[in-house]
Amino acid sequence: MTTTRTPRRWMVLAAALALLAAACGDDDDGAAVPPDNESATGEDQPVSVEVDEAALQAILDQWRTDAGAFGATLSLRVPGHDDIHLASGIDDRDPQTPMPTDGTFGIGSVTKTFVAATALQLVEEGKLSLGEPVAAWLPELPHADQVTLAMLLGHTSGLGMRNEIEYVFSDLARAYTPEEALAEQLQAPPVGQPGERFSYANGGYIAVGLMIERVLDQDLATVIAQRFTESLSLLDTRMGDGSLKASLHAYDHPGPDYYDQPAPDAWIDFFDIPERSMTTAVFGAGNMISSSADLLDWGEALYSGEVLGPEATASMLEMRRPFPLDPATSQPAGTEPTRMHYGLGAEGFCLDPAGCGPDEVDLVGHGGSQAGNRTLLTYHPASGTTLAFFANRSRIPYEKMLPGLSALYEQLGLT
Repeated sequence: MTTTRTPRRWMVLAAALALLAAACGDDDDGAAVPPDNESATGEDQPVSVEVDEAALQAILDQWRTDAGAFGATLSLRVPGHDDIHLASGIDDRDPQTPMPTDGTFGIGSVTKTFVAATALQLVEEGKLSLGEPVAAWLPELPHADQVTLAMLLGHTSGLGMRNEIEYVFSDLARAYTPEEALAEQLQAPPVGQPGERFSYANGGYIAVGLMIERVLDQDLATVIAQRFTESLSLLDTRMGDGSLKASLHAYDHPGPDYYDQPAPDAWIDFFDIPERSMTTAVFGAGNMISSSADLLDWGEALYSGEVLGPEATASMLEMRRPFPLDPATSQPAGTEPTRMHYGLGAEGFCLDPAGCGPDEVDLVGHGGSQAGNRTLLTYHPASGTTLAFFANRSRIPYEKMLPGLSALYEQLGLT
């Protein structure tokens, strides 16, 4: 079956790509080069995608096995086809209970895509600026007179990152205010001067969430609901405060570095553990709950250009820095190809194991990880294909995520 994008979305995305090309530099004559599936006249050329569900199921089964998860789900939206929802393994403690495809789960750092989109909308509305220091809104930040919103969104603010496990398990019933959550993160030593290098930091997105609240005089959950989840009918998606649990169980078998104690003999089902402390401690960096169906809607709307205007979409998707596969490690200086890059609240993925340059990424999206689960949301601009992956184990490094991602898009003929 032939796939096509909706014309309105493609026109918005094409405009964003043209702005991005202008910012990054084009051919010698200054004319932007259209994507492979766009003609010189700007007309969208159809991309043919054949969907073999049995082959996709086999890839998911292998992906889950390689990741060491009890259960995993894969949801896929290919234009011109019905949405596909696949599951592998088990969800419940009862090994006879298969993994469902319609559950809700914590999406971890995919939360950052909602926070970044909100901030970029405020830039469009003239309430914030990407390039101005944030001192007026966040005076408590180190070097607040030098740190900009773009630095916070792009993880180049110089903030360090503190593992929330260090403090949240001391009182699982505690509810952190956004100010308290930020203060905990600011105890981590800085990793450099503002703008000096990329270093993934949850504190940056806690800070952006707090800045949004101060600018609009509303709590972040209300802002995201009004701007996105209600208008897009994302009925399963909300910011969490620990009072409501996701429906899918989340498992992990943490090692000594997770709790600063020996690894337990058995897997932990995080479904039994109070979540108020963990959820409120991460705030805008990772406290949202969603479902696979909602993530497909959100990913398609955000990355196709429906949520933001062309300039803001281009700014979000401009891959500014290499992203280390281990987010705890700062990326050293260099221009060598890598498999991941980072924009403003968006990750760029290269399907080629050899990596690619920042202007050559195949997919855009974001991954997420929290106690007991792992989420990945991607969008393939050349075909309009959206993917949502969930596994009920958190400690799955990108090294184990990317091979499955490459295999899946190869099966779809999109590599």
